[in-house]
Order: sequence, then structure tokens, then C-alpha cells
Amino acid sequence: MITKVISGGQTGADQAGLLAARACGIETGGTAPDGFYTDAGENYLLSTFGLIAQGDYRSRTVKNVKDADGTVLLSITLESPGSILTRNESKRQGKPYIEFDLVEISGIRRQGAEFQLEYVGLRQAITNDLVKFIAENNIQVLNVAGNRERSKKFETTKLVVDILTHTFKTLS
Repeated sequence: MITKVISGGQTGADQAGLLAARACGIETGGTAPDGFYTDAGENYLLSTFGLIAQGDYRSRTVKNVKDADGTVLLSITLESPGSILTRNESKRQGKPYIEFDLVEISGIRRQGAEFQLEYVGLRQAITNDLVKFIAENNIQVLNVAGNRERSKKFETTKLVVDILTHTFKTLS
């Protein structure tokens, strides 16, 4: 069902969606803010994943929600400004969205400033819910959103790539 995955290109969940799609042979794209760059260079996301640079961070979120059939929000902080904007914009545009609190679902416990991940059942639980969401809403273009990579101790990118790769393979 998924023919294209889009995102805003931020490190963490956004780039993980693009990486998972690419690994599964799914077209990628989306809108990143003007002047956006990564550690791999300014044009890395544009040339590698087909993103366009346009507007600021807020307008890229609005455009990616608009350009998708639905949005998945994979976040360790569902109350971050970006997560709130994505959720509110999906509601405002009447677009389906589904969100996953990776901390809550995975049983990650905060101990001081460090996170510990217990991965038991997380990937399959999210995959099942995401496959159902995609089927029920006839999602062909999926917007992937979530928190940026904050700490190598949590490894948001690695976790989201694994979850979405498993989901995309389940759908094929």
C-alpha cells in the first residue's frame, strides 16, 4: 500500500523513515526547511532522498502533513513543540495520524539522565497498529515525524528504522 514515505528530514525519526523506506525500495521525499543541512552536508537529504527545501520548520511540518495521506508520529516526547504541531496540524487538516510514545510502549525507564531500552514486543506491537492504520485509512503516502536524535543512549534513529523496516516488509 505504501508508495512513498515523506518527512521533514530532521535527524532521528524523520531520517529514520527515509532510511527504512529506501531499504524497502519505497520512494522517498518531503519538505525540509530552507538552509537545512545535516552532518553529511547541505544537499545530502535533497539529493539522496528527494526532499525539497522550502520555508521554515513550521511550514515544512504543515506541508508534509498536507502532502501525505496520513502521518505516523514516533516520539520519545509526544509533548515536544514539534510533536504538538504535527498532531494539531493533522487534526486541523482532517488528516489521519497515529502516534506512538516510544518511552511508554517500550518500557524505557528514566534513571537520571540516561535511558535504558527494553525492546520486548515493541516492534511487533507498533507494526500491528501501524499496518491496521495504513489499511483502514488507505495510506499510500506516509509522513513520518517524531523527535530528533537527542542522545546516542536512546538511539531514536536506529529504533525507528527497525520498527518501520519491519512494518514496510510486513505490508509487502
